[in-house]
This record gives sequence, structure tokens and C-alpha cells, in this order.
Amino acid sequence: MPRGQCSDHPRWHICLPHFPARHQRKQKSQIERPKRYSMDPQAEEYFNLGLVKLMSGHFNDAITNFDIVIELLPGAESAYYNRAKAKYPLGDLAGALKDFTSAINLNPSDADIYYNRGVVRAEMKDNIGAISDYSRAIELNPTLVDAYYNRGNEKLALKAYQESILDFDNAIQFGTNDPNVIFNRGFAKMMIKEYGEAINDFSLIINLDKTYQKAYTERGSAKHRLGDLEGAIADFDLAIKIDPSIPINYYNRALTKQIAKDFEGAIIDYSKAIHRDDSYSKAFCNRGVCKRSVGDYSGAIADYDRAISLAPWETNSYYNRAIAKESENNYHGAIQTTIQLSTYIQNMPRHTATEASSKSN
Repeated sequence: MPRGQCSDHPRWHICLPHFPARHQRKQKSQIERPKRYSMDPQAEEYFNLGLVKLMSGHFNDAITNFDIVIELLPGAESAYYNRAKAKYPLGDLAGALKDFTSAINLNPSDADIYYNRGVVRAEMKDNIGAISDYSRAIELNPTLVDAYYNRGNEKLALKAYQESILDFDNAIQFGTNDPNVIFNRGFAKMMIKEYGEAINDFSLIINLDKTYQKAYTERGSAKHRLGDLEGAIADFDLAIKIDPSIPINYYNRALTKQIAKDFEGAIIDYSKAIHRDDSYSKAFCNRGVCKRSVGDYSGAIADYDRAISLAPWETNSYYNRAIAKESENNYHGAIQTTIQLSTYIQNMPRHTATEASSKSN
């Protein structure tokens, strides 16, 4: 890493995992549940009307009808299940969780109910609870693809990367060709530095869908990690062509050019990233490094100033600003920058100082 880079390893941004299945049910799970037992005519009428309202998106009306069914038949598991399905899109996660739990108590051998309660728990950021429910769903239905996928997502969120890969493997083995599953598996492989395997997954996605922008971004990131700078730039080019509005692709292409010592090209791309996101502190910091590399010390200092104002915990911005001022023979300014950093660190709360150290590494 060249002296003055904004970290001791590349400031490399990797896209967050894409978790679509967490927010929706897929082909293996029904949206509504028909009654599984005979009802008296009055309860059946309200139940069927509730299903119609649920399917048409009139969730409050659906809840009202299922309330009546449950009042008439407290053991009506399907009514709890469908009322939970109506509460979920209204944001009543606690209510949905309670109703799915009631349905499980009445019918503890149904994989679909555990799966859906897992979805709710995942939405509530209860990763462990969601994993437990997906695991029970898999025990009851070992070919439930979505349960493997969503459990893999929760493990990914907990940084259990090897375990998440196994779940994505199973989802793929049981027949899904959803690019998101392959993408998340590739992402997990990136996290454990299996860059070659990750490239294979991202390439597979691209073969399935040549417009999948994130696959080009991540494949470019993996190629960069392996030192294939030319291949990385080519992938970032394609990602930008698909969607020119995303700042991270310009940033990553700039960083690759910076490492290849194409400082002018990197400055142009960092500027494009900043144009699309003027709060992109890392882009300001690295553009400053490139400007200093081409002798534009005042421009570099201005970029470091902006980076510090946006992210004062990024200690490398202070360090680089001090170097730039020293390069201008402004030793007093370099010393003042060092004092400013020291004062900031001393005055910040302890937990914030730890966070700053983490962000800078």
C-alpha cells in the first residue's frame, strides 16, 4: 500500500448482502391458508371473507373477520395463521409473531408456520430466533428451499460465513436458480477470502442475468483482491454502464486506478463518486491522496478538510492532511493537524474511540 493511502489496506467497499426472501414468501409457502376442518356456517363465512380481504390487500378488514372467527372458534389455527399474515404487512410484527406462535401451539408439526414466524423474527432483528424457526421448518420439510436461503441470510448477518455457505449450497441443491441465493453465497465467500470461488459465483449470476449490476461490482472487488486490476476495472465499467447512478462503482474503479498509479484517472472517478454522493468521506480522503501524488497539495488539503468534517473519526484523513501540509513546508499546519487529532481522540467517549480505531483499520 502506498504511503498516505487512507488505510493500511485498500478502502474497499463491498455491497451489503441482498436479502429479498427475508421480506417475502416464495413459491414453497402459501400466502393464505384455507380452512383444514369443518366450521359452523357463520365462522366459515367470516373466514372466507377474511381470505378474500387478505388476498386483495385489505388487511385491516381481513383482521376484523379473522377476529370474529377466533372468537367463535378459539382453536381455529388457520385463522391465527392468516391473521398473522394480515398483520405483517401493516408493520404489526409483535401481533404477527403472537399469532404465528398461537398457530404453532395448535399445530406444531407444520413447517410453513415456523418458516413464517422465522420471517417475522428476522424482520425484528432476532437472528437467533429466526434461525431456530428456519431450522425447525427444515426438520419438518427438508426440501424447503426458502428456509435454507433465509437461514443462510441470518447466519450471514451473524458473520457465520461458512455455515451460511452450507445453507446456500442446500438451497441451490434443492433446485433454486434464484440469482440472489448465488449472490449471497458469493458474498459469504468474499468474507472468508475465497475470492476465486466468489468470482465463480458472480460469473454464474452474470451468465443467468447479464443486467445483475451487483454481480459485476462484487466480481470486480474479488478480482481486485487477487491483483487482477485490469479485470476489476472492466467489471466496474460494466456495472457503471448498467447503472451510472451508483457512487460505489466509481469509487471502486477509482481505487483500482489509484493502486495502478493512474492518479489522474482515479481523481476523475473519485470526483464522479462525490458528485453522486457529496457526503462520501472516503472518496474525499482518497482523492486527496491522489491529488497529493500529482503535486496538488492545496487540493489534497481541501479534500482532507472535507473528509474530516464528514467523518472526524477517520484518523487517516488527519494523518494525510499533516503530510500534505508538510509537503508544502507548512510545518506549523502539520503540527496543528496532529494536535487536532490528539484532542479529538482524548475528548471522545471511550466507546467512540474504539469505534474510530475500528473504522480506521
